Amino acid sequence: MEKTLIDTNEKLKELLIHLGISERIFYHASKMDVSIVRLFKEKIINNYSLKTLDEVTKNLLGVYGNFIATCYFRALYDDVKNEVPIKDKTGKVITKADISYLDNSGMLNYCEVKAAHQIIDNIRNYVDLDDVKTGSYEDKDNEIIKYKNIGKKLITQVKKLSSTKKKVNVIIFKGCYVDDVIKRKLNELNANTMTIMVDINELETEIIRKIMNIKQFLNMNTIININDENVLKKR
Repeated sequence: MEKTLIDTNEKLKELLIHLGISERIFYHASKMDVSIVRLFKEKIINNYSLKTLDEVTKNLLGVYGNFIATCYFRALYDDVKNEVPIKDKTGKVITKADISYLDNSGMLNYCEVKAAHQIIDNIRNYVDLDDVKTGSYEDKDNEIIKYKNIGKKLITQVKKLSSTKKKVNVIIFKGCYVDDVIKRKLNELNANTMTIMVDINELETEIIRKIMNIKQFLNMNTIININDENVLKKR
């Protein structure tokens, strides 16, 4: 069977949409400054490994999580916005809120969305999701550091959002484990934690399945030759 030539970013985008990543996800990703085309081109097509698969999965999990949360709030409230600039007293933008909305009392809410399996403060609170009782965390170092960094960044972000004196919500998903230290810190910052009942494990599994199906299709059915970015990869 003759293979399809993909020689522009736009053609690659059209193919990715055809293969199951919707235009709405592309639009939402653009608001988050995430280029799905670049992710696939650089991490899946041109330089595939388990590490790059994890990077693409992480980015898409963030996009899908933010999109799902946005849809959830749009079904409940008016004036839902994404990537809202947060300014300090001098007018300098210090961060952006993932989502903002006006609740039923007219109060402005800022939301930080975390599409993660765990949000922890230290190694003692890590939960081995594989349930492998080895007595050592040595083989889990990178994973633990990842979840600790998520916790650290979350608290830093919530502090910035809380400085506005608006209501702050942390949005997580079903199956996400948040340790007691993070919960206490969020409580001290008067941040409300909300759980959307979409299972984070199932969402990640579906995203990985989608990525691998796309990778297989590209390998079997296309020739990628996008000269405008000096990418030449034949299948």
